[in-house]
Amino acid sequence: MSMLRTSAPLLLALSVLPMLSSCGEDVATVEKMPPSPPPTAVGTASGSGSLTQIVWGNDPNTPPEHKNVELTAKFAYAYPSLDNGERTVWMVATDQAPDTAAIDAADDRSDALRAWCGKAHANFSALQLDSQGKAKQSLACAGDGRLDSAHLSEDSTMSSRGKSELTVNDGKRVEGTFKTGVGSMRVGDQESFAETAGDYHIAADLAPLTLRDRVATSGDDHATGVPGAKAAFLKYWKAAGSAKSLAEIEPWFTADRQAHTQSQMAEVAKMGWPPERMLKMFSEGHAGTPNITAAKAIGAAAVVTADAASGDGALTCQTLMLQMQGAWKVGDERCRMQAKGKK
Repeated sequence: MSMLRTSAPLLLALSVLPMLSSCGEDVATVEKMPPSPPPTAVGTASGSGSLTQIVWGNDPNTPPEHKNVELTAKFAYAYPSLDNGERTVWMVATDQAPDTAAIDAADDRSDALRAWCGKAHANFSALQLDSQGKAKQSLACAGDGRLDSAHLSEDSTMSSRGKSELTVNDGKRVEGTFKTGVGSMRVGDQESFAETAGDYHIAADLAPLTLRDRVATSGDDHATGVPGAKAAFLKYWKAAGSAKSLAEIEPWFTADRQAHTQSQMAEVAKMGWPPERMLKMFSEGHAGTPNITAAKAIGAAAVVTADAASGDGALTCQTLMLQMQGAWKVGDERCRMQAKGKK
């Protein structure tokens, strides 16, 4: 099924408030969490580039200040990601050794990189390649914990662009170069970026798939944990759709998710988004009755896919469910708007 991304405000609301439901009565069997692979070794990188740091003042109505930050790459990290069913690869060049154990364990590795960037004041540039090796998206963080992201196009003559030449990309290791820039120019038969923002070389082992992607690709739809995960998901969705305040839904959070949500809510408040507005949009996104279309599990980890209606149109959501202390909970949630006319 062809799908589009949600509108930016709704997608932000859905990502800011991924809640955790604890419905012990729904647990039919007690499952074991799949073992975690060992942390990925830190790779090497060289090259340099220019990043943009955004500095917000105390008044969210005042435009932020933009500062240029130079990145001298020394370390690398690379990881696979399933993007709407397509296997993609991310390459990261950075000036500090990344916390690979924490990033490997995260369901949203781009957000984990963002958090590490802010905590360590590290600079990084990253490029995503699609299954055909073409540049798809870029990310950058200039030591302030804020991501600068762009969706890329080969045909663009003005907007952000990226390209890569890999000598190794065998599903286990990535070696090669990647560049980021803006626009297009041609001198004779040679085409290049109008402005190059970064030019890097990396060599890194490929991190394992996230737990979500491992379940989605190799999970069992007849696993003993699936019924409990589906039942807990439906109760979670109902609670999310009727929530009127954060106090009503905080008991559904784990301590880690609660801290993460509070951090994100504080961040968007700096940009003038009141928490009440975010909660309202989140609840509206869960107001419709979900139709579960797929569910798989590996032990105490499950992925539930469901379609539902929202105020902005039909959604498809993929939810990572984790059984913790005997109860299935929502570990993370990713939603996309369905293309108009698709059901």
